[in-house]
Amino acid sequence: MVPDVPPEERVLICRLVIPLPEDYPTYHAQVPREFPNLRFEILSRVPAVKESIEDITVSGESIPPDFIERLRQGRGVREVAVLERSERSMMVRVTFAMSPGTRIYTGLQVPLRYPIPFDRGEAKLLVVGTEEKVRRFYEQFRQVAPNTTITAIRKSAVEGPDSLLTPKQEEAFKMAMSMGYWDSPRRITLTELASFRRVAKSTLAETLAQVERKLLYELRDQHFSHWNL
Repeated sequence: MVPDVPPEERVLICRLVIPLPEDYPTYHAQVPREFPNLRFEILSRVPAVKESIEDITVSGESIPPDFIERLRQGRGVREVAVLERSERSMMVRVTFAMSPGTRIYTGLQVPLRYPIPFDRGEAKLLVVGTEEKVRRFYEQFRQVAPNTTITAIRKSAVEGPDSLLTPKQEEAFKMAMSMGYWDSPRRITLTELASFRRVAKSTLAETLAQVERKLLYELRDQHFSHWNL
């Protein structure tokens, strides 16, 4: 019988819907409401001390000619750079003032899974973290956006000492995966990831190396045992 995992170590995957209030201090609530026929998605985000940089995609039947100018005038926006553009979509890099939501998830070190849609000022987040962190994340976001709701909760595979990854390793793995550390090309560097988690780069490197080693050996045992590796 596998013993229960205490709440502070039990890892959850939680889906939240966050209708941002109209006076939210960054463009995420304002601009999508001004263009309700467009779809908005955050592809990646790198938070810093006083500002964040994120890549977003905007798509629709057509992109209004004044869209970029309105985005530049959006709340908290400091810089806008168009990375790709077509008639029906564009990819934009936005530098903006640190938002309350960013302070919450960086403070709790809760990883988000990308892309994040935020059509019409309503963000839909997939959050990975321990039960305690997810609870605190939800409670703190309710203070910023009172209509925040949880639409789904799923427990992870961490179920005791015989599991493949420890809770610490699984949390690091899911954060690295969700933020694009193993994408090609990488969407976030080891240095940026360590800064986000507030751990030493060498410590995170060792944790991710342990994760990779365990997963590779599991893959070998599950699918390539006949190779006698």
